Amino acid sequence: MLQNNLNRLLGERNIKVSDLARKTGLAKNTISAMSRGLTGGVQYDTLEKICSFLQITPAEFFDYSPYVLETKSQFDLINLKTNHFQYVANVTNSVYDKDFILDVTLFDPLNNTEFPRTNKESFVLYVKVDLSKDPDYYPEELFGIIDTLSPIIKRKFYQQLVADIISQLDKCAKKGAKLPVSDSQSGKISDIELTKHQHCVIDIFKDTPCHRLIDLEIGTEDITL
Repeated sequence: MLQNNLNRLLGERNIKVSDLARKTGLAKNTISAMSRGLTGGVQYDTLEKICSFLQITPAEFFDYSPYVLETKSQFDLINLKTNHFQYVANVTNSVYDKDFILDVTLFDPLNNTEFPRTNKESFVLYVKVDLSKDPDYYPEELFGIIDTLSPIIKRKFYQQLVADIISQLDKCAKKGAKLPVSDSQSGKISDIELTKHQHCVIDIFKDTPCHRLIDLEIGTEDITL
């Protein structure tokens, strides 16, 4: 797994994205996406311009982990009939290959006592992602791998872990699709209609050492991790 350190490098030097764009001649949107880890690759000329301006080597620009994460998703949120589904996270390196099953549950934030934000009215959806119990692995196995990752790689790991969910939420918003959500107090299932710019929280591995929250503005690239 490879990830750039641009956001940290700019922060350490107190350089704004707009300043780097102006000094290098690169597009501001390109640099902004790179700093948020939203690009899949970096062109050689782009890398050369950034490294030259920051006076760093390509090795300092990137961070690396031998683990590769891929998700195997067969769920379709647009046609979802219940508020729960599963998908698989596959973690590999040269000598390791393991599938981890993830449980996803959709909740109404307003009536959920576990919702992690105080301003519940600002959110339309609460998504919980938990590691399913399975005889093929121990929870400590995945959490131990995550613990070895550097902060920047760990951030990319969580982004990749829920990338399919975020992508499908965007599709639901574009089509005005309805999703089934649960009221945690009554257990009743109701439908919510998603639209662009609504906010949701993705709660990953709650009550574990690897707990992480993602605040998402649906239909945009605005992600807070």
